[in-house]
Amino acid sequence: MQGSAPTRAAPTGIPSLEDASAFIRRLRRWSFGILLPFFTEKGVAESGAFVEEFDLTQRPLPAAAIHTRVQARMVYVFAHAANMLNEPRYAEIAHSGFEKTARTLWNRREGGWIHAASAHGDVLDVRCDAYDQAFPLLALAHLRRLGMTDADIWIERSLEALDRRLVDARHGGYFEEAPREPSRHLLRRQNPHMHLLEAFLALEEAGWTGNARERATHIVDLFSALAERDGAIGEYFSEDWSTPPPDKDTRQPGHQFEWAWLLDNYARGKGGSSALANRLASFAWRNGIERDPAHPHALFEEVAPDGKLITPSKLLWPQTEAVRYYARRARLGDREAEARANRLAETILSSFVMSGGPLWHNQIDRNGKPLARSVPSRVLYHIVACAADATIAQGGTT
Repeated sequence: MQGSAPTRAAPTGIPSLEDASAFIRRLRRWSFGILLPFFTEKGVAESGAFVEEFDLTQRPLPAAAIHTRVQARMVYVFAHAANMLNEPRYAEIAHSGFEKTARTLWNRREGGWIHAASAHGDVLDVRCDAYDQAFPLLALAHLRRLGMTDADIWIERSLEALDRRLVDARHGGYFEEAPREPSRHLLRRQNPHMHLLEAFLALEEAGWTGNARERATHIVDLFSALAERDGAIGEYFSEDWSTPPPDKDTRQPGHQFEWAWLLDNYARGKGGSSALANRLASFAWRNGIERDPAHPHALFEEVAPDGKLITPSKLLWPQTEAVRYYARRARLGDREAEARANRLAETILSSFVMSGGPLWHNQIDRNGKPLARSVPSRVLYHIVACAADATIAQGGTT
């Protein structure tokens, strides 16, 4: 299936109030009116696990494994949508999805969420990966808001395993995985910490009475110091959080926008705003956005610390994170932010969404040619979060 032709020219000036959010509204209608109904009908396999990947003709791809990261993201998607839209079917899918995830991907012996299993529960990869641990916690925060009776038990169980197996008491933050093998010298990643921050903030918003704010503060303090040192937030670090080898010292514009949204969210919980969030978003926009009107107006995958382009292809998810951030800024009266969000929403619809259908091109080259041969369900997490936040920012209607 072919996507429609990419938009070729950026608008001049700031659009009128009448059309400033037209494409954001269309993106929301696509997300809630086409995308979620498709995944409701086609997104759960006979095993009860979520389908992790589709081909470009909307057929589920066979998979030897299911993964904590993907399954928990899908639970979050349906729980968040159920809370927002008051849709009982979405709540059912979220609850049953979590039950399946817990049966197949919780490590009953060591605690924590394993990396992968077969759909029928055979353990395939027992690693306790820090990135994976974030998403069951995020899902549980939204399940708690849905009234899941044992949500707090699972939250506390998950956090106990996280602390026992992955906390780095010497350098701060979390180790990459457990068990740790001395022969494997893994670089530290920002990504697990960013998503754990997201989970801790969601737990706080869901009314969990534990130490979510304290946990969030630990991550914010650590990465605020790193961002001050490095100018933005890098993807990788050495074990002691020093800069990594030069070939790994990169910046992803999409992650700068994710961090910016989270830092603003954290600051709002303290009754303030985040200057660092604005600096990260400014770095991403200044260095990461396509300026050539002959190419789709979208964020690149990766740039160097000085802003030089490294990877010119464009993924869908960074565009959603930028829309999400700018939609919130627009709610505060920032007209330029609204224009940016709307322009990126237009690019999503014209260059990534497949002719108005329920699926998308996950990656395009700089010219707009689709590169990905399949559609990963895990990206639904980014799309729904974006659409939900845009809905809130624009008055709460889908």
